[in-house]
Amino acid sequence: MDKDIFELVREINATVSVCKQWAVSNIPQNGLSQARMYTLIYLRDNGSSPMRDLKNFLGTSPTNITGLVDGLEQDGFVTRVADPEDRRVTRIVITDSGKRRLKNDWQQYEANCAQSLKGLDKLSRQKILSALTELRLQIQHTD
Repeated sequence: MDKDIFELVREINATVSVCKQWAVSNIPQNGLSQARMYTLIYLRDNGSSPMRDLKNFLGTSPTNITGLVDGLEQDGFVTRVADPEDRRVTRIVITDSGKRRLKNDWQQYEANCAQSLKGLDKLSRQKILSALTELRLQIQHTD
């Protein structure tokens, strides 16, 4: 393999690390935590989910996902419902209150993120967006 591919791997790993810190730092104060936000996004986009799928999506333990869902349920952002096809499975569903909270927090989060990127000119933003999209698609197709 070409030496530059290893340099690219190192730069991707360094960038991912910085991006994780950047993402957390842009979460609105008194807003949803990153884990809560990602859980609600997943439920919004998938309609409902068994705990197992949420655990896999977030890459966390069953204990952590149970605590996360318990907290979201206590705050009225999700509810547990029986799976119509398998009585042994409980599905997690985002509530209207959860959708509203996610929408408000996500808008603030995006605004915070955008503020920190405003120093990039339009051409730079377009090039970065194109490169990130290409990278994401490449990684997705190799899995």
